[in-house]
Order: sequence, then structure tokens, then C-alpha cells
Amino acid sequence: MTKFYSIYSLLTIWIFLAPTKVCFTQMPTNSDSLQKIFNRDTTNLEVLSLLAQSYEPTDPNKAKECARKILQKKKVTQFDLIARAYNTMGNCALIDGDLDEAEKNYLLAIESIKNYKNNDGSSIWFVATYQNSLAQVYLNKGQLKDAVFMYQDALEVLKNAKYHKELDFHIATSLGGLGDAYNQLGVYELALNNLFESLKINELINDPISIGINYNSIAAIYDNLEEYEKSRKFNLLALEYFEKADYPLANATVLLNLAQSEFKTKNLNQAIDYLKKSEKILNEIGTTYNLGDVKLLFGEIEQENKRYDLALKYFDEARSLFDEMENLYGSGRAYYQKGVSCHSLKKHKESYEYFEKALEIFSQSEFLKDKKLTLEKLIDISLEYRDFDRVETYFNALKNVEKEFLNEERIKAIAAQEVLFETEKKEKQIAEQALELEQEKNAKLYASFGAIVLLFLLIAVWLGFRQQNKKRSLEILNSLMTMQKNIVEKELEQLNKQLDPHEIKNMLASISPEIQDKAPDAYRKMLKLLNIVKSSLSGKITQELNEQIQQIRDFLTLEQTHFTEPFEFEVDVNLNHEMLKIPRLLLKNLVENSVKHGMRALRGKGKILVSVSEANDVIHIVVRDNGVGRKQAIMNDSGIGTVTYKRLFEVLNMRNDRKASFEIIDLEQGTQVEVKIPLDYNYE
Repeated sequence: MTKFYSIYSLLTIWIFLAPTKVCFTQMPTNSDSLQKIFNRDTTNLEVLSLLAQSYEPTDPNKAKECARKILQKKKVTQFDLIARAYNTMGNCALIDGDLDEAEKNYLLAIESIKNYKNNDGSSIWFVATYQNSLAQVYLNKGQLKDAVFMYQDALEVLKNAKYHKELDFHIATSLGGLGDAYNQLGVYELALNNLFESLKINELINDPISIGINYNSIAAIYDNLEEYEKSRKFNLLALEYFEKADYPLANATVLLNLAQSEFKTKNLNQAIDYLKKSEKILNEIGTTYNLGDVKLLFGEIEQENKRYDLALKYFDEARSLFDEMENLYGSGRAYYQKGVSCHSLKKHKESYEYFEKALEIFSQSEFLKDKKLTLEKLIDISLEYRDFDRVETYFNALKNVEKEFLNEERIKAIAAQEVLFETEKKEKQIAEQALELEQEKNAKLYASFGAIVLLFLLIAVWLGFRQQNKKRSLEILNSLMTMQKNIVEKELEQLNKQLDPHEIKNMLASISPEIQDKAPDAYRKMLKLLNIVKSSLSGKITQELNEQIQQIRDFLTLEQTHFTEPFEFEVDVNLNHEMLKIPRLLLKNLVENSVKHGMRALRGKGKILVSVSEANDVIHIVVRDNGVGRKQAIMNDSGIGTVTYKRLFEVLNMRNDRKASFEIIDLEQGTQVEVKIPLDYNYE
């Protein structure tokens, strides 16, 4: 959580930059200069707006005062000024930690700017800049799904807007915020992708502060992944850019992050060196922002060195700073660490007292993870002193907290899945539109080519009769057959490309939280998932049947864990030959259809039966489920890969004497798919 607050301060810096870049960059941005200009003409609301923005990072109260004056003096139609005033009010509320007030003002800013029209087209993407600010509020409130969708909406507006010289900056801001939202959701791959894309844009426009923020956010992801060397590398890069930009507050924050990384890897002397530099900068610029975290980490280092009295002194200084800033979470952490030190000093009464205060704060603010850790400490101390009444009280409280904590993690995992699903759905729609255009193009091409083939055939026949040259006719026909074979192979190649898995990213996202909490079980699940993924990396059209049988066992086992009432499955195999091959991912896609279209909408106990047998030189595959059936399925289509496999067998049957069959049967309850493939079936 300390890392979260450090990142938060840098994201706030980014929000301060955005409005300044929007408006009148030819004007001075220094508060004193702007104040002099405004004093000469107190009716100039444009200058007053810039003055409000200049005060935001240094004096929020003056910024709010300027914004209120704008709202009092503005004309009804000055929508851009109104929006900027509300945005300033929102930024100041964000600094004060009043997220509800910030959200209200950003919504008012968005509503106001929608009515603003100007000649250069920037009014359209002004909406997106305020959407970025609103997304930041959602991020700080823990509404991660709302934050992702708001950042995505802002990106869509920006990418469709008429080009403006500041447009790239705001696109980079949206991408950076999206990366931080994915980071908090635990979807680290997407988080890094968005942050590196944002970094690429910021490097092109040569914005050192934004580059530094990108590096800091990337470092935070590697810190969450416990890859501390990479975290250290990117924090040092962030520090380099903030020094170039002469931004001391950001310097101090990154130095604190570096100290935290060194502390986690037990490099205590290096951690102290970074902390001293951070403390020096914060004292020089006269701010208490992050100073409480600096004092707290000093105390934790002294605690690690078993200098508990000195540690307690630092914890008291930290708590005093946190109380001054009304930072409840910081105060709770300070009390918790005081409890740890007192326990080490065998100060029984004081230890209880500080842990109880920490527990009270964490309970008020719903910091479940910290509340859980504090209760575990209280149980340990109570057991040590044989205070069994307290043990029972704390243990009962711990059970409730663990239930809430697991529920919170489950909600977070579901939010990640929903975000990935919605994102993938949008991408799929774009891909389908592109595929439709490609298919139309191919259809015209095939029709033209068919006409040419027919023309060649007529010419060949005509030449055969005309010249009575059977040998020449035969050569032409063979040439035509070769061309037809090439067409079929191209079509097979196109079909094969459609067989890649659809939900690997979702499944990885759903497993990753478990790896953090219960590694052995999650490791076995990851092995199963990797077994499923391996076949998607192959470019071959076929795959061994035994491998596919193991894949569906792994797949169904993983899917069972996603259901409140897990469905049952049975895989019955009766084969006489080994090393049989069938189309790649056939079994996996058939059982995936049963889960997606049958089990998820089913109320009651679900069951999937898979039968793979061999008789009369034919492979018989049957997949049957007792789900809701195709007519009532959530998505009214014939299922993942169904059309693809039907077309695949149609093409392959053209070159095989013994035909394969693919049949879908609607049962009284559920669906049954039957596939029959001859043993000597040719896929070449």
C-alpha cells in the first residue's frame, strides 16, 4: 500500500499538467506573473483560469478561490471557462482526498465542455482530458473496472478527434492511466503494454515529466511482480528525467520508492542513503507530502537493525505527520509498527494498545489486508501470553475479515475478467469487420479465378478437338488440377488460422491472483493451462488425439473452479490405435462450447460427457451436455469453431473417398455433437 501512495502522487502531477497544456501556452504560467496581469484587469477570466491552474500543485485553497470567482463572474455561454473552473475544483478535491467531491466536479466539467464549440476542433478532445481526470478518481476509489472503461472512452475520443498539437500528450496520458488501472487489476501484461506505448509517445514529444511518470509506473509493476532489479532500473530512469525537468517533489517520491525496493531486498545502507536524499528534498521545498512515509521507513529500517527505541521515535514522528495530513492509513501503519517494536521489547501492555489502535483505524477505513495482518499479530501475542479470551475474540474477527478479504479479491478478479472480455469483444468486432471485407474480396477473387479456370477448360477441350492432341489436353487438365489444389490449400490455411484459442488471456488473468496466495495449487493449474496453450503455438492442421484428450481434461478441470456449483464431467476413451491424429483443438473447442453455451446459463447441476472411441476403422467423437441448449444459449450462434470445422471437413472431404461427418443434435435438455473421422483420412 505504501507503493500505491507513492504512485498516486505522481499520477496527480500528471493531472496537473493536462489542463495547463490545453490552454493558452503563450501566456506565462508563473503564479506571481499571472497575478500581476490579473490585478491590472480583474475582468480577464482567461488569466484568472490560468492563475487557478498554476496554484493547483502548490496552494489548492487559492486555486479553489480563483475557480469560485470564475463561476461567479462567468457568462452562461463561457462553457470552456466553466469547465476549467470545475476541473480545478476537482483537482483540489483530489489533493484533499475528497474523492466524491472530485468526481462530482469532473462530471460537471465534462457536461460543460460538451456545449463548447471552437474553430480548431480541440473542444471535442477537451472532453477526453476531463474523462482522464475522472478515471483517476475511479482508480483511487478502487472502482477499477469504471476506471478502465473511462480511460478507454477517453482514448476513443482522442483517436477520432481532429489533430491538434497537444493531442499526443493526452493520448499518452490515457494510455498511462490505463496501464496503472490494469496494474491494480493484476493484469500486468496489458499494464506494461499500455505504459510502454505511452512512453513511446512521450519520448517523441520530449516531455520529461511524463516520461518520468511512465518509468515510475513501470517500476511499480515490476515491484508488484517482485522483480526488484527491474523495478530499481526503471525508478532510476524516472529519477533521471525528473532531475532534467527540475521537479523536486517527483524526485523525492522516486527516491522513496527506491528506498522501499532496497529495504525489501535487505540493502539497508542503500535504503537509508535514498531516504536521506528524499527527506532533504522534501524539507527544502517545505512540504510534508510523503514525509510521513519517509519517517515510517526509517523506523522500519531501525526495527530491522533491532534498534527498537530509535524505531519508536521515527514511528511517532511519522504518526504525527500522518495525523496532520489526516492520512488515516498512514496513522494505522505507524501504530502497527509501534506495536511490532513494543512486542520485540517485551512491552506487553503497550504492544496490545498500539495494535488495537491500528486495528480500529483499519476497521474504519476497510483496509482489509492490513486489518487481517493486525488481527494475526494480536492472536500471536494473546497466545504467547495465554490470554485465551482475547484469542477467541480476535480469531472470530479474523474469520470474518478473511471472508471479506477473499470476497474483495474475488470481486477484483471478476472485474479483471469483465474488463478483458469487453476489450476482447471490441477487438473481435473490429477483426470480424476486417474479416468480412477480406471474405468479400476473396469471394470476388475466387469467382474471377473460377471463370478463368472455366475459360481455360473450354480452350483445352476446344484445342483437344481442334488439334486431336490428347497429350496436350491432358497436360492442360493436370495444370488446372494443380491450380485447384492450390486454391483448396489456401482455403485450408485460412481455416486453420481461425482455430486459435479465444479465452487464454481471460484464463491467465483468473489464475494469476491465486498464484500469489496459494502457489502450489495455482502452479498445477498453470501447468494444465500451458498444456492447453501449447497446441495454439503450432502451425500444423492436425494434432495427436491423446494430446487433445489430456488438454480437455486440463481445460475442464480449470473451468470447474470458475463455477459456484462446479459441473461434472466424464471423459471415456476406447481406442485401439495410438498416435491417431485429428484437426487441431477440435476436442477443446467442442467442450468449450458445452461450458460457454451450456453450463454458464444452467441453473442446477451440469454434466459434460465426452466419448472417444474407435470402431469399423472410424474414430467416433461424442460431446454431450445437459445445458440449456442452443436456442436458450447466451450467444445465439453455433459455437466456437463449429462453422470452421464443418467447412474444414467439407474441403477435406473433396479429396477423400471416405468422408468425415460433423453433426449437432438438439436434445430434450442440452446438446450433442457427433464427429466421425475415418482412420485413413487424409489432411494433406
